[in-house]
Amino acid sequence: MCQKMVVKNLSCAGNHSLKMPCSGDPNSVACQDRCTSNLDCGHPCPGLCSQPCESIKCRCGVEKTYPCGYKEHLQCYQRKTATCKAPCRRRERCKHMCKGVCGEPCSNYPCDVALGRTLSCGHKIMMPCSYSVDEVQCPAPCEAKLPCGHQCSGTCNDCQQRGSHEMCQHPCSRPLVCSHRCEATCRTPCPPCTRKCGRRCPHGKCTRRCFQPCYPCNKPCTWSCPHYQCNNLCGEECDRPQCNAPCPKKLACRHPCIGLCGENCPTVCAICHAKKFSSMLGGSRAKTTEVSRFLQLFDCGHIVKVEEMDTWMLRELDSEVQLIQCPRCSTTITFSYRYGNLIKRTLKNIENVKTQLHELGNETANSASGLVKQLRPFSGGIRTLVQKLSSPFSMTLDKVNPPSYPLLFTLKNHFLIMHQIEKARHSLKKVVEHQGSSKWQLEMKQHSDTIKDALEKITEYLEKPQLDLRTLDQVHEHTRKFSLFASILEAQSEAIKRQRSFSSIAETRLKMARNGFNLFLQGKNEALHIDWLERIVDSLRKEVGLAALPPEELKDFENFPGFNKGVWKLCDHRQVYFTRSIVRDGQDLSVLRNGCGRCVEMEGSD
Repeated sequence: MCQKMVVKNLSCAGNHSLKMPCSGDPNSVACQDRCTSNLDCGHPCPGLCSQPCESIKCRCGVEKTYPCGYKEHLQCYQRKTATCKAPCRRRERCKHMCKGVCGEPCSNYPCDVALGRTLSCGHKIMMPCSYSVDEVQCPAPCEAKLPCGHQCSGTCNDCQQRGSHEMCQHPCSRPLVCSHRCEATCRTPCPPCTRKCGRRCPHGKCTRRCFQPCYPCNKPCTWSCPHYQCNNLCGEECDRPQCNAPCPKKLACRHPCIGLCGENCPTVCAICHAKKFSSMLGGSRAKTTEVSRFLQLFDCGHIVKVEEMDTWMLRELDSEVQLIQCPRCSTTITFSYRYGNLIKRTLKNIENVKTQLHELGNETANSASGLVKQLRPFSGGIRTLVQKLSSPFSMTLDKVNPPSYPLLFTLKNHFLIMHQIEKARHSLKKVVEHQGSSKWQLEMKQHSDTIKDALEKITEYLEKPQLDLRTLDQVHEHTRKFSLFASILEAQSEAIKRQRSFSSIAETRLKMARNGFNLFLQGKNEALHIDWLERIVDSLRKEVGLAALPPEELKDFENFPGFNKGVWKLCDHRQVYFTRSIVRDGQDLSVLRNGCGRCVEMEGSD
């Protein structure tokens, strides 16, 4: 090849030449001289001769005047696409000044002027001008008054979306039937009291906890006077009447006792300590101590006029199960000679409450245990809750401590839903996944995956104790629908597996069930009715040779009734009863439990 250097003309627009080897091809060389052409804008091209002029950006300085009159210095290539960056001077439709830039539509900059507007819920909030009241979620505190008397701690929007208020997190402090205050949170039913029992008698104090049955004192009764003598045991009702004779004893100061015969003598002398005695009576000085008789209460030591105390004891006998309290300080009266029989009856009522609670707890534990045996291994949250109630190293619920009864009732409610989840999962396991790509096979797999995801979300919801019975009932209803549709998928899969075709009626029902299920997934709960689904499931399963599903009983969702006052009542014949508040099939029901047979007969006759 000839390497002698010669000058050759290049094939470029500028007809430039280049010194190169004789054997070199000028057509393969890119010209490196500056371009001699002008760009479309009229300015000289700043690129190389070998570069296409249309790929070169003209960077000459120019001044552009926008339609609004604003002028700006730009590089020439920016002139065609540049828009005015000056602040916009137009007004929005709302008449507020646009806060965007002049060269862009005002619609790109929604008006953010803060305005006070009233939402559909009635709350007035500050919101951007461009927002519609229908699009705004009310952030205001709900502040609705809950049945417990506290204010709801949720937001207005959350409560509206959920259809219920937040569970109250305030300390409960409601009075219990034992007269202690509940130490749980207000959102939970009051559990049986774990404080020391305050029951006492002349022979000693009860050493048990409030929720535990008390042992009646089996020592001889000490109520005696020159006129009467009780022959029963201390824990039994006395067989002698009250004695209204003045006490014949004298105090240590030699003044006469102001009490009654057979009662404990008041420790304050109305003569020696007149001021102290007057203050103990509530500030009014007693002027007729020769006539009036007084009692000193065994539990708190207050001195009360006998006539006043007689009236108080009768007034305290209402229809609620509760202990009688001192009219001065509200201390529970657990022992008195004069009013001993009344007090023993109130104590017996409390013991009846404890007995009924134990029976109720055992029934619920047995029911929950039966559901547990039918469930697969628990998820972490449920396992933790069960372990709180069960014996160490055991997952049984046969020995639940009464203070844990509220959690036991909650778990039973959860298990009712989990039982439906297990049924749905059992059906889905039998759904054969085919590699076919037909419309129905793809839709069947999609529905199966949708149900699996929904069941996982419901299981996650049940990881924590849920107390809203209406919500639990709704979740159970939804889970039942998922379970029934999973059974439809099972029948459909079985038909494919056995290469059977459904009848035309069954195909129509299957199509209706699919359409209803799709609407149900869109939030239209009324699109699927359980009884209608059950009939379709039975007919489809029958066509493919599967056994009919066992009938389902309506499920009752019920919280622990509570150990607080107001729950436990006395019937007309002074027998203890309470009213169960349950939710069944979306309905709130009140069911009377216990009471005496005569009241039940009278109620039935009505």
